[in-house]
Amino acid sequence: MKTADEARAAVVSLKRQGTDCIKVYDGLARDSYYAIMEEAKKQALPVVGHRPVAITVRQASSAGQRSLEHGIALSGGSTVEEEYDQRAQDQSAFQEARRAKNFALIPAKIAVDITMMLDHFSQERADATYRMLAKNDTFLTPTLVTQREITWIDDLSAQPDPRMQYVSAEELQYWKPENGMMSRYRTPEYIATKKREYAKILEEVHRAQTLGVRLLAGTDITIPYTYPGFSLHDELKLLVEADLSPMQALETATTNPARLLGLSKTWGRVQPGFTANLVLLSADPLADIANTSKIDSVVLDGEVLHRARLDQLLAEARVEKSQNPPQKP
Repeated sequence: MKTADEARAAVVSLKRQGTDCIKVYDGLARDSYYAIMEEAKKQALPVVGHRPVAITVRQASSAGQRSLEHGIALSGGSTVEEEYDQRAQDQSAFQEARRAKNFALIPAKIAVDITMMLDHFSQERADATYRMLAKNDTFLTPTLVTQREITWIDDLSAQPDPRMQYVSAEELQYWKPENGMMSRYRTPEYIATKKREYAKILEEVHRAQTLGVRLLAGTDITIPYTYPGFSLHDELKLLVEADLSPMQALETATTNPARLLGLSKTWGRVQPGFTANLVLLSADPLADIANTSKIDSVVLDGEVLHRARLDQLLAEARVEKSQNPPQKP
């Protein structure tokens, strides 16, 4: 959408179609973003999604965006946040990469931008941002699993994983670092910078949670080596690696989503009067968060799916691999 009027009209149209929220993305212009926020408030629709690069972390929270997806607010802790955001909007490196057919220019630019942000990171500023998010009840979805996959894709591609049986041969080829657009043009500086950024993200996830920010468990299935369904369990493990307790990690997938969606009186807990959506485990996840994968049965809207039925569904989801899988260009 190119104008604020188009943005408002889009919100009204989506409301008429029965949508339950508005999701915003990175490239949204400031005037369009604020028009969406204003109209969504009138239409009683929550706004979730990415933080547009034209909007700072604090501005998004103050405007009423209910959740910020795919990351912790590292830029919100940088003293050069506005410069970082301006550089993120600069498309000249992308244009030159296309012109010169030198796509390594793109990760090279990203590495410079991330390094600048990290070199000017202020814990005091970050803490103030987290306190604002907590006060405004703005949720963060770190998606650590996707951050890990992007950062450590070389290691993950070298490891056999039984979950690959649920992924097509074509997609598996695309996932390989030498084939994927997000990975094959990486520079050594980019790889090193992403590892540094990931380590900092793990630290700040715990810091934000400690200061009252509510976190949500999430993934992103467009990222290589992110397995639909399975990767939620990976995310919970990574949240514990980030020093959340197993209970706090579980809350990111149960009570916190219910609060975000305004369903705290009917979802997210096991007690009378709540919707019967349950995962029954054969081992205690509070003793080891990895036990969330030891699923005995599932109750979905009151219907019980025993282990045999779950195994049947998994068998049906397996993908037959051809002998000569197609290669993506």
